Amino acid sequence: MTLPDPTSQQAALVSVVTGAMTGAFAVWMNHEGSDVVIQTKRPDRQASSKRGSKDTLGIDTIGIGRNLEDRGITKEELDWMDIPNIDVVYEMGITEADAVYLATNDVQIVEEELVRAHPCVDSLDAVRQLIVMDMAFNMGVPRLCKFKMMWAAIHDEDYPTAAKEMLDSRWASQVKGRATKLANAMHNGEF
Repeated sequence: MTLPDPTSQQAALVSVVTGAMTGAFAVWMNHEGSDVVIQTKRPDRQASSKRGSKDTLGIDTIGIGRNLEDRGITKEELDWMDIPNIDVVYEMGITEADAVYLATNDVQIVEEELVRAHPCVDSLDAVRQLIVMDMAFNMGVPRLCKFKMMWAAIHDEDYPTAAKEMLDSRWASQVKGRATKLANAMHNGEF
């Protein structure tokens, strides 16, 4: 099975999410014309779990945050990874390439769900797209859709209010510094 190369935005988001999922990410964005270049720094620990593990909420995950309980691994994904069944994943784990493949799929799924729920995402600048994608990947699109006041502000292109609404949430108290960085980027349009 041959998959198309990810778009630069999808690759960038995988990079951001990889860092975010390890709990230690720093993002620097350098604007070169209209292109966005993203780099992540990680400590000297694995960026992914090659064997299944429990996340901080006790949910079975593998790779770069693939939720095995809610999303699982599809037959098509198992075929691409040349793994006969999910039991082998639990027993033997997956490769780094498999982890990146699953994360890329997750990003695409979340992106499609988010754009379906809020078509305005397509018209946002790259920084603000990454912010809402990061939030969607972190909490899921259904929870992100509950940020009604934030979405109203985004629709009105009132980004200072959108940033304020991001911080006025349970999510912000859970992710703390990350929420502050994302809200500042929402307000300013740059990281």
